[in-house]
Amino acid sequence: MKRIVLCLLCVSFVLALALAAFGAPRTVAKVNEFALPSLSGQPYRPRISGDWVVAVRNYAKRAENVVLINVPARKLYTIFDIADGTSIIASIDGDLVVWPGKSDQVPGLRGTRGKRGQWARSMILYEISTGSYYAPELSTNSAFSVSISGGLVAYELGSRIYLHDVARGVQRRISDNNPYHSGPEISGDFVVWAGKTDDSDKRQVYAYQISGGRQLQLTSDPVDHRSPMTDGRYIVWWTDAGVDVYDTTNTSTFAIPKAFFPAVDDGIVVYQRPESSGPGCTCNSPMPVYGMDIATRREFRISSGTANVGPDIDAGRVIWCTGDTIYCSELSTKTTR
Repeated sequence: MKRIVLCLLCVSFVLALALAAFGAPRTVAKVNEFALPSLSGQPYRPRISGDWVVAVRNYAKRAENVVLINVPARKLYTIFDIADGTSIIASIDGDLVVWPGKSDQVPGLRGTRGKRGQWARSMILYEISTGSYYAPELSTNSAFSVSISGGLVAYELGSRIYLHDVARGVQRRISDNNPYHSGPEISGDFVVWAGKTDDSDKRQVYAYQISGGRQLQLTSDPVDHRSPMTDGRYIVWWTDAGVDVYDTTNTSTFAIPKAFFPAVDDGIVVYQRPESSGPGCTCNSPMPVYGMDIATRREFRISSGTANVGPDIDAGRVIWCTGDTIYCSELSTKTTR
């Protein structure tokens, strides 16, 4: 009898450790789907944080706007006009929005003309609650591919990856000397990006652990790895074969075949998957948006139709674009025992 009780106690202890490490089992499901105000122009990949969506829309020939949409109120606000018509992607985290832009286009901010003249850019931050703008002083004003999280901005500058501390106003380079790094994304303790060397045309996935101050190369196989993203624990990217999901806590990876353009938050990865699964199916096919709970590997469909711009996810809200309209779906997460 004592042995049975002892065994039950051991099992309970192991289960408790598993729940602590991986969280209690849960079910994730789509609750609803609704359209946000039309952008009246093709958007580049929008991003969501809490109640706000930021997007850059191609409003007119050689002109773009940075716009904010309040999800609960369904209201759209234009916060910046991009006069030179260069395609960019903005990023948002909480009360702060950031995008590459010419600071001399903002009243009260002074920009400098770089070697590329009118195409030279700095970085612009916008505080939603106060409506104020801020342009950090960079070593050069050609920042691209910005991403913000927790008061830190990761950005590409001269094919290197840098980290800017908004509160302290200081920057530091975090990538190595390889000449081709691009597309940084930041969340939690990790910055991720794609990069390649002089002797390869295939991009690999890199990560920088902020707390440890070290760069990691996560892939080395001879295929092109695109658009890595992270939620601070999981890192996702896609290749021609599909999406890969990497767990930073145990360095394990699993694949989601025939899936593309992933984003991840709180252990839920969202992506597009072609409606057809035949041999001719590619990432250019019409693709609905799907989600997967990483812990259970359960897949569920999110969008009722197809999307032409990849999804993003934050705090149980998923967004994607169809035409010039951003759609939003809210997810429910229920803990099961």
